[in-house]
Order: sequence, then C-alpha cells, then structure tokens
Amino acid sequence: MQNSSGPGASGGIGRGRGVSSTSPATNPAGRPRYGMRITLEPFDPEYHKWNIYQKSLEQTFVVQDFEDTDEEKKKAILLTSLGSQVCDLLCDLFSPNDPLEDSISFDDICNKLSAHFITTKIEIAERFRFYQRKQQPEESVVNYLASLRNLSKDCAFAAFLNQALRDAFVLGLLDQKIQTRLLAEANLTLDDAVKMATSMEAASKQSRQLRQPEEESNINLIRGKQSKCCWRCGEAHRPDTCRYKDLECYSCKKKSQVVAQGKF
Repeated sequence: MQNSSGPGASGGIGRGRGVSSTSPATNPAGRPRYGMRITLEPFDPEYHKWNIYQKSLEQTFVVQDFEDTDEEKKKAILLTSLGSQVCDLLCDLFSPNDPLEDSISFDDICNKLSAHFITTKIEIAERFRFYQRKQQPEESVVNYLASLRNLSKDCAFAAFLNQALRDAFVLGLLDQKIQTRLLAEANLTLDDAVKMATSMEAASKQSRQLRQPEEESNINLIRGKQSKCCWRCGEAHRPDTCRYKDLECYSCKKKSQVVAQGKF
C-alpha cells in the first residue's frame, strides 16, 4: 500500500480535511473499497466541537466502506485521531482501566468524550443568547438568519420556532428602514420577512453602488477647487493676482503676509 501526500494532506473540522491516496481493497463481501482514504486532523478542543468531529469521523468510515463489524479498526482510527493531549485525558477518564482494552468499545470512548466535552444546555440561558443576537455591520441578512437558526437549536422552541425566528430576526435588524417596513406588515411570516429584507438589502446595496461614482466626482471637484484657492486670503484665484499681495503688515512691516491668519 502506498500513500501520497501534498500541501493539502492534513486538515480537519473547521480547518479542512486531508486526503491521502491508497490502493483499492476489497471488503469481506467482495465489494471494492474506495481508493481514497480521508484522514482527519487530530481533535483539538480549542478548535473543534466534539459532536461535529465525531459525525465527520463516522462519515470517513462510510467513505472507506467499513462494516459494523470493523469495531477494532474504527476504534484504532479514533484513538489515532485524538492527539496526544486528548489521549492523556481519555486515559484519565477511563482510569484505572485502559482505553486500549478489548472490553472498551468505540462507542464507549465516544460516549465518554461526549460526556466530557458536551455541556448541558440551560434553556433560558440559550434563549437569552438567541434574543440578544443582533445583525452585525457588513453581515448579510441571509447570514444573520443562519446564525439565529444555529442559536435556536438549544432553545426548545418546538412548534414556536418560526415565530421566534421571525421576532428575533426583525428586532435585530441593523437597517432601520428595513426594520420599520417589516414592523408595518400585518400577519408577517418568517418567509415574508426574509424575502422583503433580502430584496430591500439588495436594492440598497445597488443604490449605493450607483451613487458612488457621483460622490467621488463631487469630492474630486471640491478638492480641485480647494487646490486653486489663494494661500493669502483663501479665495478662489491665483496668489499673484490677490488684492492683498502688496499690503504691508502692521507688525513686521513686510508685504504679502497671510490675510486669512489675521496678520494685517
């Protein structure tokens, strides 16, 4: 079996997956396995969520066509994907037993890590976070809604979900014009709110793009006028034609002092 690696040969959840090439093999049923093996980056609690990492790991087993009976292989891949620090933690969690013991299964290890890394969510605290979420500058309406949906998963809204999303979505909008327009709508649904907000957002963005050349032109015109102003009096003419150029300063008795600075 021969592996090939390259710039993208390592990666993981949140930071990409690495892929190494392997020669095809066959499973006990005689079906060919995939010729590509996906290797996950070692699990790092600072960057990865364990529940997401576990799902991604299980998907690599699907890609590699592992059977449910390949318990030993799945456990070995899991242990080699954890990294040294998490493996040390795992040994402490199973102490005085050893995670390598045959009596400890793949599911046992996953359950132990889940109990350690996944904290119990408090419904009222999660709802507080949900309703406190506001649209951020430069954040699109679509991305804002996606963030709200992610926050709602631990709020136990159930059948009330769409109504809660609608309320939080409208109340947290950054653009007051869009917000005012939606607040004036009777029987507003979540879908209607998203469609109207997206449409108004696109129209506002297009309007700003159309006005930008004109605004830049006006700024350049003002700068051009300022550059032609007389340095003596500040008026729009050449300094050598200024009517104050031959006046004499009362203090120093010199000519051509700056009138705008009150030297005369």
